[in-house]
Amino acid sequence: MENVIIKNGFGFKLSDDKQKLFAFTVPTANKIELSSSSLKQDLIDENCTLYIDDFLLSEFISRFQAKKKGEQLEAEIGYVKDATCEILIHSDKMKASLWLVPSFGGEKITLQDIKYALTKHGVTFGIVSDDVLTELVNREEVSNVTIAKGIPPINGVDSQFISLLPEKTEKAPVISDDENAIVDYRELGDIFFVRDGDLLAEKIAATKGTSGTNVLGEFLTQKEGVEKPLSSDDSTRLNPENTNQLLSAITGQPVITENSVHVNAVLSLNSIDLSTGNVRYGGSIEVEHNVENGMTVFSSKDIVINGDIINSKIECLGDLLVKGSVLGTSQLIVNGKVQIKKGVQGYKEKIENAESVSLESLTPRIFAANFIILGFAENFEVESDNNIVIEQHALNCKLMAENIEVGAKSKKASIAGGVAWATNVVKVPVVGNSASLPTKICVGLNPQIQTAIEETEELLEQNKKKQKNVQNTLAYLNQNYTPENESNKMKLNFILKELESQANIHDLELIDYKSQMKFIENPKIIIGQRVNIGTTIQIRKAFLNIGKVIAKSTFISDKGEVQLIKPKM
Repeated sequence: MENVIIKNGFGFKLSDDKQKLFAFTVPTANKIELSSSSLKQDLIDENCTLYIDDFLLSEFISRFQAKKKGEQLEAEIGYVKDATCEILIHSDKMKASLWLVPSFGGEKITLQDIKYALTKHGVTFGIVSDDVLTELVNREEVSNVTIAKGIPPINGVDSQFISLLPEKTEKAPVISDDENAIVDYRELGDIFFVRDGDLLAEKIAATKGTSGTNVLGEFLTQKEGVEKPLSSDDSTRLNPENTNQLLSAITGQPVITENSVHVNAVLSLNSIDLSTGNVRYGGSIEVEHNVENGMTVFSSKDIVINGDIINSKIECLGDLLVKGSVLGTSQLIVNGKVQIKKGVQGYKEKIENAESVSLESLTPRIFAANFIILGFAENFEVESDNNIVIEQHALNCKLMAENIEVGAKSKKASIAGGVAWATNVVKVPVVGNSASLPTKICVGLNPQIQTAIEETEELLEQNKKKQKNVQNTLAYLNQNYTPENESNKMKLNFILKELESQANIHDLELIDYKSQMKFIENPKIIIGQRVNIGTTIQIRKAFLNIGKVIAKSTFISDKGEVQLIKPKM
């Protein structure tokens, strides 16, 4: 641009050394309208190459707007600014990143400048080629580009013990059509066992691994794998032909331990309480009496409890049969079938230091991958990937399954309070009670997938709000230049990219969940006796609030609405 430029009522001029740019006003009869955007556009039109400082420019305009008539103003608004180069070494010293800010009438960054910066920061290893650096220099402006990478060490692997046991075959449940039939969980079927001389496990020797180097050229030593002996006990022995192999010495159920396999029969206990401690067992478990307050039980196979479960957590990969009741804040997580003959009665435990305890741990809950049969259910969350059958009543429960049947052995049984949510069918004699206890019955949507969709949509909404907050902060920092703000901008840009990446993952998850949400044909709610006031009926996305007592009925979906079908008289 020229040294001095004068327009209608204002002008620009360079300092004698052409290192600074000034804006000034001149006498004019016309009214002058100035703004940051118009002045910047004028400078662009005049091919100005100096850095325009937004703060100084805003200050000049503020002074212009406040000046008295006839008063002349002159102020610096820009200056020559050299290009800058910044190297960031990541905290683990395994990566170095480059930022380049272009020059404004000043000195440009050269290849040698970058190499000097790398040397200054001590980066000597894993640097990209000069051709790549030259390409970055030619681009003049780059952000967070990796220009050096270290080689991480590869730790050795400890000696491993590979089970040579066959995988367990899943047993398919057999459900009788007889409404009075029960499932006998004591009938375990063909449980896998080994015989004397069967091959159980084999040891693989440890490895040493390889060393590495970080971008500072520092040598990184690897951790060599630990060689552990293959141990045996009274139930096993080493193979005399290959001492890295373990053989069974008895007939029974194998239990994989840390560096061996132990063979045992079904674990039989009088009760599980403080005298036994928490029980983790790699086979089936049978308890003669109760699982007492606060205990944790894990089995890789089936569990039979002849008494009650009281405020305890039970996990098993097989089936669970409880001949008594499940009480308190108990949680049952079962990979197979569940039968609680007497029923479940829960409550949320009141404790003094509630902040230190997970809310989940206080929620009475049953989850089973297969079907669930209960005598009755009160104040419990019950979820199955298959069907739920409750013989008597469900009070203030959250039930989720493919199909739900309450009252299999009682025509007066009811679902009162809480939610019963089935993919296909809910069948129950009575819904709600005379006190209009709020009760919700839902069918037509897969409860697990719909819950996952709603949780993912909530995560996306939270992510969107976080991105907006970061963007607002960046906009402020862009208008207020300081070296500290420039550093903060880099950090915020990194955070923004992380949030965008998380949002992309949630979007893909949401697409996947929605693709799994299949249209359910003929979902229905079958009421054997009556529906009380205070009940909400939901079929797919349609709702019906019950404002009066309705006698024996079936609810279906018709053209997107809830349709009531009365039985023919």
